[in-house]
Amino acid sequence: MSFSHEPSKGLQPCHRPCIRTSRAMIQKMRIVSPWCTFVWILSTCIVLYHILRCEREPFFCLIGVVCCWPDDSICGFIWTKDGDLMAKKRFSTMMISEWMTEDLSEHMGHRFGHLLSESFVLMLIALLFPFALGLEQGGMIALFLVSASLMRRIQQLLDENRNNIWVKQRGSWRSNRISAMSVLAMFIGLFLANILFASVLVAIGAEQRMKHFFDFVLKTEHLHAGQVLSARFSSFGAILANNYIVLLTTYLLAFLYRAFGMVLVICWNACVWAVVLFSVFRMAWLHTKVSFFSFFGRAVGAMVPHLLLEALAYILAALAAIFLSQGFSKYEATDKRFQLVFRASFWIGLFACLMVLLAAGAEALLPAWLLKGM
Repeated sequence: MSFSHEPSKGLQPCHRPCIRTSRAMIQKMRIVSPWCTFVWILSTCIVLYHILRCEREPFFCLIGVVCCWPDDSICGFIWTKDGDLMAKKRFSTMMISEWMTEDLSEHMGHRFGHLLSESFVLMLIALLFPFALGLEQGGMIALFLVSASLMRRIQQLLDENRNNIWVKQRGSWRSNRISAMSVLAMFIGLFLANILFASVLVAIGAEQRMKHFFDFVLKTEHLHAGQVLSARFSSFGAILANNYIVLLTTYLLAFLYRAFGMVLVICWNACVWAVVLFSVFRMAWLHTKVSFFSFFGRAVGAMVPHLLLEALAYILAALAAIFLSQGFSKYEATDKRFQLVFRASFWIGLFACLMVLLAAGAEALLPAWLLKGM
């Protein structure tokens, strides 16, 4: 079952790899790239000006530096001698994206570890850059940096999904499972990197800098020392309503912005969840008499199940939205292929809704049971 466009039947694979770039795409690039480059250079100059004057909040300027630079400007299809449609060849203007290896293992364990470690390293780099400059709200800037650096990998996974379904005929269930688990691995890497970063800052006595760095997260949470830990996760109705709002927001962002919408959602959730949970459990640890190993084991058991279920639900919702968005762009409403895309997106979205329900149940029950008395 397809979620994207089918390769053209008239285009025959050649015996040696070649790159085909449409004239319209190059013409469009000639118009857009000079303006993007101009804005990028201007934004960079403004950022440097603010930094040299020791003004620590060139936030919007730095976002302009990241977002305005035209990444993946030229692309074409590569055909192998077997006739397989490979992922788009991208001439990336972002050097950090070129550090990624193009090939991903077919073995899910190797692939999972590869993507987890890759996103872990990229998140740490994105966090260290604004922290080293001493920027306020540096965590927000890091989100945009890591989102930009992961765009190439996310797009590769979407291209792989299309290739697996249309060319290799592997089936929609298997192809979508591979895509969802790959993005989940990236989410876990991002989450662990934020946990490590916050932990190191507290360990070296820079807790106040950590709070300023992640102020955009902490100021929205009402964290009070001595509050009963299990009470934070006990309201099933409130948790479910909030999670469905996040699910709908994720769907809309991915539908409108596609790959960038999805990568922004997973980066945001990974950062927010990591910082909030680290702060909550650290305060609880300072006021508990439970041993470290017991505290750690109960905390992991209470949090990990619902975090994985919820993250996977948002990933599935984003994939469903991207597939439907591409279907609207490529097919007429009466086209049978669009009907297949619509039906598949509907079932993926429904499955995401069910996973949110399970995640809310796990979040309401497990912490209340495992964290009681902490």
